[in-house]
Amino acid sequence: MKKNHALTLIELMIAMTILSMLTAICYGTLHAAFSLWEKGIASQEFFRCGQIVLSRMMDDLRCAYVPKKIKDDEQPLSSAISNKKEKIYFRGIPGTSHENQFDALHFVRVGANGTVEVGYWVEGGILKRRYNPFAYSDVTSGEREDGEFSQDLLEKIEKLTFCYWYNQQWLESWPTSDPKTQKILPQAVRIALSIKKANGEGVWHFPQVLISLPLGE
Repeated sequence: MKKNHALTLIELMIAMTILSMLTAICYGTLHAAFSLWEKGIASQEFFRCGQIVLSRMMDDLRCAYVPKKIKDDEQPLSSAISNKKEKIYFRGIPGTSHENQFDALHFVRVGANGTVEVGYWVEGGILKRRYNPFAYSDVTSGEREDGEFSQDLLEKIEKLTFCYWYNQQWLESWPTSDPKTQKILPQAVRIALSIKKANGEGVWHFPQVLISLPLGE
């Protein structure tokens, strides 16, 4: 009887050990699954935000504006102080570092109540958008007290570049050295956007976006 009782205790201990191992395995599997699920949801949300930002940029660019004919003595924009220098309606500024390519783009677009200024640039890894209800001679020279404001659109920017299609080639800046380009728009703009993943592991490379400008030449 004692022998049988000892065997039963051993079997019970083995069963409890196996049960503990199975519980630990199940917990580990579930924990890993939930972690992957949470990371996937976070990455999808982050990626979706990037797509929304690109759509907004596309909408702005499709409304990019420059008068068809600009005379030297003409001031088509809503500014009484714009006679000091050449009017700039569209300015693409290339980044200064090849490691971190953060271009900037400022331009005049048609808004609900006339022409307005918008601009996109990266500061501290954050993509920003500026909006000014008054269009000045140089789209980068708006003043804060005139109603201009900026907002943060997207964090963890790894790369933002703009290229401009003109004269059968892609250019990294606008206007070019040709004075004519100061008074016209490029035919198209190509945007390349990359952001760091929400979990910090890797980078999202969005498909490059090509926007045809209706008023481009």
